[in-house]
Amino acid sequence: GHRACLSICNAQRASSCDIGNVDRRTSLQLAGGMLLQAIPVLVHPGSAEAAGLGDAITRVFPPPPQPVLFPRKALGQAFAVLLMRSSYEAVDSLDYIPMDSFQVKFWKFRQAEQEGYNLQYLPLRVRLGDLTDPLYFDFISHAQYAVIGQEMGRGQQVFKEFCEECEGQQRVVRRDPAYADNALLPARFNDLVGDAIYTGLRYGFRGQLFGALGP
Repeated sequence: GHRACLSICNAQRASSCDIGNVDRRTSLQLAGGMLLQAIPVLVHPGSAEAAGLGDAITRVFPPPPQPVLFPRKALGQAFAVLLMRSSYEAVDSLDYIPMDSFQVKFWKFRQAEQEGYNLQYLPLRVRLGDLTDPLYFDFISHAQYAVIGQEMGRGQQVFKEFCEECEGQQRVVRRDPAYADNALLPARFNDLVGDAIYTGLRYGFRGQLFGALGP
């Protein structure tokens, strides 16, 4: 198993393969790769049974998406921040999760997924923290939307949220009753994000004018 794991790491062009220090997604991908390699030993290669077993393994241990392995043009810093902030502020406006809790979940998701993502893109290097890097922006926006979508399905109606200037540094937040149904959140979220992005492009964002035309 260890030899197979090393072969999978090499196939992914990983610079190192520390078996005791891989994230959950990478571990699942390695396990799936080892099981797929074992199919010819378990059943006759090329048979319908082999194909069915391969499909079942892939469903349980999904392989990583095919990365875009060519350099892309850098994003404008103000534009990248506009996109990220528009989504963040839409979540804050909808009041379905405490924003301090959202930040923690967002951070944990990034920590869990970053290593596997970096390995997929070798020999390209992800410039962590640099929103102008398309590779990093792909990752950070995916992480943001993964948490946004996950938490919408279990959105809260009333909760306490950190508030630095409030007494006890907490405030009670109640969701707008018009959007009490979690099923209404995605459409409203899309409207808020679209409006915020358009406003920034039309009238400027953080001193940056984009020259977008009016309707």
